[in-house]
Amino acid sequence: MKIVDILKQDKMSLSFEVFPPKKETSFESVRTATEAIAALGPAFMSVTYGAGGGVSHYTLDIAKNLKQKFGIPMLAHLTCVSSSKETIHQRIEDMKAAGIKNVMALRGDLTPELIANGRDNCDYHYAVELIRELKESDSDSIPKARTRPKISSTSRRRSKQAQTSSPRRWCSTTTSSSASSTSCATRA
Repeated sequence: MKIVDILKQDKMSLSFEVFPPKKETSFESVRTATEAIAALGPAFMSVTYGAGGGVSHYTLDIAKNLKQKFGIPMLAHLTCVSSSKETIHQRIEDMKAAGIKNVMALRGDLTPELIANGRDNCDYHYAVELIRELKESDSDSIPKARTRPKISSTSRRRSKQAQTSSPRRWCSTTTSSSASSTSCATRA
């Protein structure tokens, strides 16, 4: 089920967001914890992407396990900043095969290596490029999605003052042929 359909229902819903483990050795404890959360019967669950792509392969492993074992609609995060086109294409195909119908398309955080070495050799620089890949994925199982920050384009570079004094608001909008859903968050 698509999350936009869940949110269109005229009833309160509860969802959880879980994080993949930071270390390979922690997967079993994270799997156990996510299954305990899923047993509570949320309307859907979201699985974030490993920071810097470190253990990002666990995003799909966790989402697939919870979908198969508990039948819960899953939202898998997908970031592109440190990924090749081949990697992204494979992740999209893996999500389709796992029946994941909800994707949060994000640019992702810049790693210290990307900041130090520049991004000239990167296949992706912005989330819109990942969204284009999702739209071109030739599948109805992955909804057409877009994400956009609700901040001016001139504020791409963060200053220390802006980080500490100005609240920032991000919104994510997921659209399909019949519905649209927007989620927003503000960081002080």
